[in-house]
Amino acid sequence: MRIAYIAGKYQSPTLNGVRINVLRAEALAMKYWVKGYGVICPHKNCNLIECPEITEDQIMGAFFSMIERCVDIMVMIPGWQDSRGATQEYDLAVKLGIEIVYETEETISEYLRKPVRGTNERTSA
Repeated sequence: MRIAYIAGKYQSPTLNGVRINVLRAEALAMKYWVKGYGVICPHKNCNLIECPEITEDQIMGAFFSMIERCVDIMVMIPGWQDSRGATQEYDLAVKLGIEIVYETEETISEYLRKPVRGTNERTSA
């Protein structure tokens, strides 16, 4: 199975902004799961984890290791250029020759409206 890595902005000045960024990443993660990929979505992996013993450098180092070891395709969320972490992930993908896909706001909107498994509710931003 090929592995897709979802890269984009996580940080925001507000908690609501972080939640929106996580929902956008989640929408693209769903798209790639549906397409048959295994998906690494860092936004979901460390969403709102606050632990003073863990630094941002440690977290990013772990994600860089994942990219180096197992990622086949890097999926860029629109606006990724505004994120220091996503630009570093992009640079690493380029250096390693990993395929890069640039997603659109339309795709995010489409997958934000998909039903959530096990419910009749739909997600929204």
